Amino acid sequence: MYWTGSKCCVDGPVECVDGTSLSCYGTGMMWTGAKCCVSGNPTCVDGTSLSCYGSHMKWTGAECCIDVAVQCVPGTSTSCYGTGKYWTGALCCLT
Repeated sequence: MYWTGSKCCVDGPVECVDGTSLSCYGTGMMWTGAKCCVSGNPTCVDGTSLSCYGSHMKWTGAECCIDVAVQCVPGTSTSCYGTGKYWTGALCCLT
C-alpha cells in the first residue's frame, strides 16, 4: 500500500469495500483510512460480525467477504450449513 499524494493505492488483486479500522485487520486485510481492502478476488456481501467468521470469511466492519468463488442467495441460517455453504448473517453463499 502506498500514498500518491492524493490517493491511497493498494497492490492487487484486492476488493475494497466499506468497513471500519477496528474490524479491518489480519492476514489479507488492509485499511486505507476510508475503505477495507481484502486481498484476492473475494465476494463481499451484506452480513453481520457474529455470522461472518471461520474459514474463508472475513468481516470488514460493514460487509462479509468470502475468499472462495460463491454465489450468494437469500436463505436462513438453519438451512445454510455444511460443506460449501457460508452464512453471512444476511445471505447464504454457495460454492
